[in-house]
Amino acid sequence: MGLSADDIARLDARAREVGRRLHWEMHFQTDDDPAFAGVTAGARHVFIMGPARLSDLTRESVEAILDALAAGTRRIVDGDGVPHLI
Repeated sequence: MGLSADDIARLDARAREVGRRLHWEMHFQTDDDPAFAGVTAGARHVFIMGPARLSDLTRESVEAILDALAAGTRRIVDGDGVPHLI
């Protein structure tokens, strides 16, 4: 189904909250191409998750990654079973 503008705003607030706990500057934001978005970290806003098509993302999948980061997980496995180091 994809993400709405409200979902993007809520996910950005959640990413900023998780970032404060980790002492990282984190955001959920769109890429240069507004059809893509992901979680960024650092002053240069490097994507640590994504960017992926907004139409392919779900609020739950992004929240699960943010929850894992907040819990201290550094190895995230995507829905296809592919591990990603963060």
